[in-house]
Amino acid sequence: MPVVSAEVAAGVMAGPAQELADCGERIQEALGERQDTVVIRERCRTLGLAAFAAGENAWTYGRLHGLEEARAAETEAAFWRLEPGLAGALRRAVGKA
Repeated sequence: MPVVSAEVAAGVMAGPAQELADCGERIQEALGERQDTVVIRERCRTLGLAAFAAGENAWTYGRLHGLEEARAAETEAAFWRLEPGLAGALRRAVGKA
């Protein structure tokens, strides 16, 4: 919702509000990708357990889970790299910078 509010304000306020909207969109994308990894890892876990229970080799599901863990760590790091920019954009949008 904050991204939408900043996008609406950007139409009226331009500069700082647009910067905030752009930064918010990048953060929203990073967090969305992080959430995708949560869903995929749970699915890999479920499929791996089912494969193991059926006497099949579940290694591939574990490997995919591990790759998604690495992707989750990278997307979380990407968020923290964006956070200082968000703080600055927010200060400028409210006129405190």
